[in-house]
Amino acid sequence: MTDKNESDWPLYAAEGMPKGELTDWRLRIDGLVEETLEVSLEDLKKLPREVKSMRLSSATGWSVRAEWEGVPMKEILKLVKLKPEASHVKFYSAGGRTVYTSTVELKDMEYRNAMFVYGVNGRPLTHKDGGPARPLFPHLWGYKSVKWPVRMEFTDRMEPGYWESRGYDLDGRIPPGTILDINTGRRRQIKGGEITEF
Repeated sequence: MTDKNESDWPLYAAEGMPKGELTDWRLRIDGLVEETLEVSLEDLKKLPREVKSMRLSSATGWSVRAEWEGVPMKEILKLVKLKPEASHVKFYSAGGRTVYTSTVELKDMEYRNAMFVYGVNGRPLTHKDGGPARPLFPHLWGYKSVKWPVRMEFTDRMEPGYWESRGYDLDGRIPPGTILDINTGRRRQIKGGEITEF
């Protein structure tokens, strides 16, 4: 089932939501790249678009399936020329009280279902759910899919962000176990990685 919308699942903002809508949103791409780039929502929408049924899963123990619309991360990578030492990507949120960050490995950007999403279940991604656009890594816990991103820095190391510095795993990989499926209200077994079993 994919009938849940963005208001039907728990919404977290560890450092608070940015004040007001990000109406002139831009994503700065810098770090270990040959040239710094800024991308607007309009720029994103000009790139190859996909709609995929995937799960957003929280380390707090729940998972929800929805129809996500956006750009494959591989298309974002095509926009920049990386320096040889680039191995990780650090995302910076527009933040509330302070700037929320989280880092993923370059291979996570290349994961087949990793996307930069701007829509969910046929609607634009709302401000409260991290819009107007955000990364989505369905094979990682949700704290890696940073809300309200305004900067994407290519680096040569894994760096602890907000939740990682508070004890969460650095790589954010979903382990085997059980999880609450928000769509059905049932607890389900999962094998680890992207949840595709239900």
